[in-house]
Order: sequence, then C-alpha cells, then structure tokens
Amino acid sequence: MKNLIFLLLFIMALLFVASGCKKSKEDAEPDYTPLFKNTTWSGEFIETGGKLQQPYVISFKDDGTLTFLHGILIPETGTWKIEKKQLIIELPKVTLKTNITGERFTNIQCSDPNRLFRYLELNKVADQVLDGTIWQGLYDGVGGNPALHFFPGKKVLIDGGSYSGGITYTYSRTSAMFYYGYHYNGIYYFYYAAIMADNTIRGIRFIGLKEEITFTLKIIP
Repeated sequence: MKNLIFLLLFIMALLFVASGCKKSKEDAEPDYTPLFKNTTWSGEFIETGGKLQQPYVISFKDDGTLTFLHGILIPETGTWKIEKKQLIIELPKVTLKTNITGERFTNIQCSDPNRLFRYLELNKVADQVLDGTIWQGLYDGVGGNPALHFFPGKKVLIDGGSYSGGITYTYSRTSAMFYYGYHYNGIYYFYYAAIMADNTIRGIRFIGLKEEITFTLKIIP
C-alpha cells in the first residue's frame, strides 16, 4: 500500500511539473527579432515646425543597429531592440517606441513632442529597380500630372505639371530613398522621395529649407 501511495504521489508530482513547464512556455513572449533583422521599413512623419508629411525609411541590421533615412542627405545611425512586445528605436536626437502589431504600426511614441510619426510598415519593395520605369501621379492639393522617367546612370526626367517639367536630373539613392535637386535663379530646389510599402512613390519638394509641396506617384505598367 505504501508503495502504491508513493507511486501515485510521484505521478502527481510529475504531472504538476509538466503542467507548470507547459504554462511557462505558453506565457513566454514570442521572438519578434526575425521580423526586423535585415529588413527595410518605411513610413511618414511631420517634422518640427512643418505641416507636410515626409517619407522616411529605416533599415534594421541583425546586430541591433539601424540606418534612418529622411530629408537629411547623410543617413542617421541608431540602434533597435525588443522589450517584451515593444520595439524601441534609439536615434541621435529622439527615441521611438511602438507596440508590435503585425507588419504595420500606427501607435508610435516619439520623445520629441514636436515630431509626429504617422506610421511605420514593413517594406518588401524597397529594392524596386527604377531604371526603365515611369511613375505618374499628382502633386497633393494642387493637382498637376507629374511623371518621373528613370534611366540608367541614375538619371530621372521630370515630365508634366508646372514643376520643372521636361528636365533631366541625376539622383542619388540609398535603400528605398532617393534625392535630386537643382539651382534656379539663385534658389535651390530639393526633392526627396521614397518607394513605399504599397509600391507608390511618396515625396516632398523643398525651396531652400522651406517645405513646399508633396506628391504621390504610381508606376505605369
């Protein structure tokens, strides 16, 4: 009888330990790091003192570092980490935090209250080949019918609309972000744009340091 009681107690103890291990595994947070390692994400934000949404691109490396691209020609470097279910991005001047919800985040908290980050989403078309493609769309709020024709040698022809129509420029590109600009009558006109996750080009034009207009373009098949 004693042996039977001992055996029953032993079996109950094993079942208790097994259930505890199962529960701890179920309670453990999933590993979100593969979602970000060696991937490119893009979104839009409103800069300090500005009114227009600007595109930005973040390239996450597998060593916990990242590259942040926006209107500044020199990319900013930073770090990223996952704490529980939250992505934390440390940049030279700001910290971004957001809960991980699929492949698109809209609840982004920024340590700088003067910067509003609208969203961030996984960009699977960041390496889209531009040579030989034509993108057409609208200048937001003012109409027009601008088109960008891309040629080998990092050349882009702006065609249509009232903004720099029929002029070819040399552009520079890093990841999904590209830049081009020109001088006219002593004024510098600067464009920067990004290939977004929905396979559109979102961009903004500056006159000097002043925001002027944004544009949205779609590829012509």
